[in-house]
Amino acid sequence: MEEYRKRLTNDAKKLFETELPQLCQRFHNLLSEDAFSPDSVPTVKAITQNSCQKLIKDENKPGEEMRMKEKEKREGSGSDEEEFHTPMTSDSELESEPPRKKLKVKHRKKIEHSDDESDSDDATDETVLLECNPHISDMMKRMKPQLRAVIESCNTVKAWVQLQVPEMQDGNNFGVEVQGDMLNEVTGVETKCQAFLQALSLYHLSRAEVASKLAKFPGVKDYAKTLEELDVKEFFSLRLIVREARNLCVSLIDTFRKNMDNIVTPRSHSENILVC
Repeated sequence: MEEYRKRLTNDAKKLFETELPQLCQRFHNLLSEDAFSPDSVPTVKAITQNSCQKLIKDENKPGEEMRMKEKEKREGSGSDEEEFHTPMTSDSELESEPPRKKLKVKHRKKIEHSDDESDSDDATDETVLLECNPHISDMMKRMKPQLRAVIESCNTVKAWVQLQVPEMQDGNNFGVEVQGDMLNEVTGVETKCQAFLQALSLYHLSRAEVASKLAKFPGVKDYAKTLEELDVKEFFSLRLIVREARNLCVSLIDTFRKNMDNIVTPRSHSENILVC
């Protein structure tokens, strides 16, 4: 237990001295890049518009091909029928056998049916792809490791603070109250970063619903516009998440540095105040 306490104390000290400040700097650097700049909004819109136009074009193409094939079949159906008559027979055979009816054979009927089946199979095999917005995906890819690092750091800090809590006594508990406030602070940062990660996955679900509607009804332009607005909204949401995560880390570092004495030695001083 003592070895774990010492290792946890060293990890917490390393977090406040190097790792958390580096995370703050990484978030700040992301905001300074062109990909996270508001000037990238036209690029996000253009990518979505091109994808929607390609989807609508690919969806309309199979219908046009099917209509052309049906037209060609109708034009050539007149020459497909051939008439066959029964061979000449003698008068005695005619008297003994009932007259035979004229037969009409449609040679290409079965072939046309098989062609229709193959056409339907080809239509079902064709899949139209609507790719994710690469600009938004790249932003998420660069944010996720930083958010996960904040969550893991908060988990380490929580465990360290909990081990600093002394046994319960009647008086001189101001430092213990400070420790409780710091635990609430760390838990709040951890919960918010977890919510940020969950919001990233929900975006893909919402976009998939709109994209499926667009693929089903390519003539409804509002679905294409909704997809474009959804990507723009997500762009600003990601930018806001980076700013919020950076501010949370800065506030956490500042609060811990101001109250580090009360956290480490909660009952060594008789008069202490919580600094915020």
